[in-house]
Amino acid sequence: MNRKQSGLVIKVGIKSCPECKGEVHKDANICPHCRTQLSEHPKCQR
Repeated sequence: MNRKQSGLVIKVGIKSCPECKGEVHKDANICPHCRTQLSEHPKCQR
């Protein structure tokens, strides 16, 4: 789902992978683009 806020589109339920910057579902444990283990990544904040 997308929401528009002052000209920007905000994707609800999506976060960015800290390695490849790809779009990842907010509950994902592994990035589908680069296979980074998100739950163990030091840059990931849940």
